[in-house]
Amino acid sequence: MNLVDRTVDLPIAIVGIPFDQNSTFMKGAAQGPGAIRSAFHSHSSNYFTESVRNLGSAPGYKDYQDLQVVNYRNDIKNGVGRLLDQGLRVVSLGGDHSITYPILRAYSKRYPNLHILQLDAHPDLTPNSKGAGTHTPVLLPEF
Repeated sequence: MNLVDRTVDLPIAIVGIPFDQNSTFMKGAAQGPGAIRSAFHSHSSNYFTESVRNLGSAPGYKDYQDLQVVNYRNDIKNGVGRLLDQGLRVVSLGGDHSITYPILRAYSKRYPNLHILQLDAHPDLTPNSKGAGTHTPVLLPEF
């Protein structure tokens, strides 16, 4: 059994975080979760993995739709935290780059030896902008 086969049976929660209030240039990232789902569910896509496992009928795979975000740091941290507390592995669909910090806060509370693999076109590893926490700092002292 390869890694893909084992991963499909893990409880996976897909959650959208439609938030772009801290975008430093143009708004629109809040439309990301809907656009990703639309592409994933389109007629030109399918739900199968490379090992021909159907994610559409895999046990433990569920789309929890979008978080309601008013107070972005608390709502995201608490929303992701509730899913983690259920033993789910959370895959989040965003939003602007500021959603990463509260997601990591939720994970770090439950996984003290957390390691991060960042896949990003531009990592935004610069100091905060306008005091809004719009960039992920190199060191996250609140952890």
